[in-house]
Amino acid sequence: MRRLRTSLFLAVLTCLGALPSLAWWGQCPQSIAAGINLAGAEFGKNIPGREDYDYFFPTKDQMAYYKKMGFRAIRLPVMWERLQPKLNGDLDQEYLEGIISVLKSAADNGMTVLVDLHNYARYRGQIVGGPAVPAQAFSDLWQKIARALSGYKALEGYGLMNEPYGTGGAWPQVAQSGIDGIRSVDGSHHIYVSVENSGDARIWASNFSPIVKDPKGLEVYEAHVYFDADYSGRYVSPEPREDPAALVDESVKPFIAWLAKYGKKGAIGEWGVPNNDARWFPAVDRMVEIARTNCLPIYYWAGGNWGPDYKLAIPPQDSGEAETLLAKHFEQILAK
Repeated sequence: MRRLRTSLFLAVLTCLGALPSLAWWGQCPQSIAAGINLAGAEFGKNIPGREDYDYFFPTKDQMAYYKKMGFRAIRLPVMWERLQPKLNGDLDQEYLEGIISVLKSAADNGMTVLVDLHNYARYRGQIVGGPAVPAQAFSDLWQKIARALSGYKALEGYGLMNEPYGTGGAWPQVAQSGIDGIRSVDGSHHIYVSVENSGDARIWASNFSPIVKDPKGLEVYEAHVYFDADYSGRYVSPEPREDPAALVDESVKPFIAWLAKYGKKGAIGEWGVPNNDARWFPAVDRMVEIARTNCLPIYYWAGGNWGPDYKLAIPPQDSGEAETLLAKHFEQILAK
């Protein structure tokens, strides 16, 4: 039934003409439309762990490599437990310096950074918004992050929480508390907001309203999209089940239509395809086309220090891994 409602909604929009442009970054520069997740700082189960062993921050040279490929924006996943080892406590200065080093290197490379709290609405296994981790603690965290980072030139914004799920309805209140914490010290940067189960952008055809209010009007709703059979990004079956470009439209257009309906800003925080299978490249081309047409920022998942077996990875040049076909393809299409 949900798929039928989505199809009917998109059919009406098609009859009326193209989907409305979401040109909220002025002239829609390629620097915003083409971004990449540089994973690593959120890696590992050892907390706090050891930098460059359990977890990794991207280096200046790695950022320059992705910049040369055509990416101009970085989504930087970070771990709450490393950044704030004690709930409501001080930020860990060593881990914070790792984030700041990325911001400084990004500025030197002419790139922007979205700092993404990659915790799935959990802190040390406890659901955010529950008695163990109340909304106030989430607000405290984001107030401290914003106070520490708001003055850095490369900062694009704050990603409140990666793919929250299972909060029992608490997430909208928690997200609002995060916005309130940020706005108590920073009124100028974007705040990226996910809804529960936002790992699948198709849910945005559902009948739900915006979940937060930003007094500065700078909230950005974030969706994630993958194009394999279960939309998980695992790509268990490597072959596209149908035309890859059509799969992109099926996944992304409900989100664009929702944004247009409510007059909201949006971004695709994660998307990805197998990195050495050219059958998926029409999906890459279509994603870039949609991003540019609609001024919709898209952050590929993922660059960074992955092992050789992760099939979506675009490894950095200094990793020792061979350059993927997808890296070469990005360099071609992002240069256009």
